[in-house]
Amino acid sequence: MNVRIEKDGRVSKFEIAKPSENATVNESVAAVAKQISQVDPPPTGLIKGDHYDVKINFELNTERETGELIGKIFGENAESDTQDACSPEPMRRTSLR
Repeated sequence: MNVRIEKDGRVSKFEIAKPSENATVNESVAAVAKQISQVDPPPTGLIKGDHYDVKINFELNTERETGELIGKIFGENAESDTQDACSPEPMRRTSLR
């Protein structure tokens, strides 16, 4: 995944750089990403310019591990079940720290 974070913490771009062979996984990742529109601004020394590009690589092993991964990345109320973790409820601000 490639994510662009603006100086103010606004997420301005999201793309799946290398899609999974599993369309359901791709759709789930995209659904979660669409819920994230704002994160804590990146640390001052990290940004060179107006934005910071983040590349996230992950490997999918099982549904349970997918939910755990989403929980680790996006925190707080993510469930261990992929369906629950990708529910349409908006997610809260997420810290990059």
